Amino acid sequence: MPLDIEDNERTLLLQGEARARLTHELVTKLVQATADHAPLLVVIEDAHWLDSASWRLLRDLQTTVQRVGLLIATRPMAEPVPEMYGPISGEVNTQVHRLQGLNQDDAAQLASQCLGVISIPEQVAALIAGRADGNALYIEKLAQVLRDNGCLLIRDGVCTLAVPVEELSRLPLPATVEGLIVSRVDRLDQRQQLALKVASVIDRLFALDVLQGVYPAQEERAQVPALMPPLVQADLLRPEEIGGRNGYIFKHVLTQEAVYGLMLFAQRRALHRAVAEYYEARGAGADFAVLAHHWQNAEDWPKALRCVEQAGDQALKRWASREAITFFSRAQDIERQHHVIGNDPLRLARWEWSIGEASFRLGRIDAAQQSGRKALRLAGRPVPTTPLGATVGFLGQVAIRLWRKWLPKLAGTAPLH
Repeated sequence: MPLDIEDNERTLLLQGEARARLTHELVTKLVQATADHAPLLVVIEDAHWLDSASWRLLRDLQTTVQRVGLLIATRPMAEPVPEMYGPISGEVNTQVHRLQGLNQDDAAQLASQCLGVISIPEQVAALIAGRADGNALYIEKLAQVLRDNGCLLIRDGVCTLAVPVEELSRLPLPATVEGLIVSRVDRLDQRQQLALKVASVIDRLFALDVLQGVYPAQEERAQVPALMPPLVQADLLRPEEIGGRNGYIFKHVLTQEAVYGLMLFAQRRALHRAVAEYYEARGAGADFAVLAHHWQNAEDWPKALRCVEQAGDQALKRWASREAITFFSRAQDIERQHHVIGNDPLRLARWEWSIGEASFRLGRIDAAQQSGRKALRLAGRPVPTTPLGATVGFLGQVAIRLWRKWLPKLAGTAPLH
């Protein structure tokens, strides 16, 4: 949990499963304390973005906290469906709202809200619904494009057609959400476009000071805050506080992706490097997954590999086993493609062993055995020849590693209660 609470002597010793378990217990107790005063409804939006650790936390809340209900909003789940999704969605105290496309009446209402009017002309509603196919974001962006193009006239909260109906049907409108977004970005001035492009490299959610710090035109960095209100007014961004700092978030991830795609590869690569250097120079290196993302896209493979490896260690520490497998597999891919570490079999063995450990935690015994054998071969250690020997050997090696890691720390330290 990113609460910026420093470890004390006792919590510093907590690693892996113990830290993840106690973190989950803390969250569930906090939620239970709130629910003790009044029944509580926990709303989870965009659940399709949750990682495996977050799904387990939701399961803990669902099964241990009294007088709490869950409302989960999600797009239809893509494969592979999270392991906890089925058990969570089947409980009586949980309602899963699967988002579907909008019909013509809903589309007209959404477009009206987006434009700040009571209603839109019937011909416009039909055009928007016909092109949008129920896509809410396309509805919003198409309504804005029609307004920006002068096809719609809005006065005193009333929307009217400013062009003949037959001309409306012949308009060369973009067929995709991305195309609609790009057409709106093209109407911004050059400095606003640049700020938006830099922001798209940072992340969907970004702090204003980071944007200022990496804005390419150094002499204009003081004016960057003044560029933000027009982008908010254009409905591309919205203000979002980040840990007490001023920040913004792209209204939709597709907006970020569309803007990101407007840049040349070399431009994106240079900006990713600038962002990574900015974070590291200011001691913001704790989120190694973020740093790994930027160093990879900057194509600085030694730094990318270092951060991917540390991100994998972080994932193991918080018991996010699927994410750990992803990071250590990515480390292997980087090494295969770019030969960063050369002949370092022990480091390769550590990555493979970590994949095996994460697989074992997930109950994937065959995969864990396979990774364990491969790691032992890389390290020049004897490999068990039977499945039982491999399983016992894997468990024994994990126990030995934990014992060696904890013994020096626990010497002279009072036991945890």
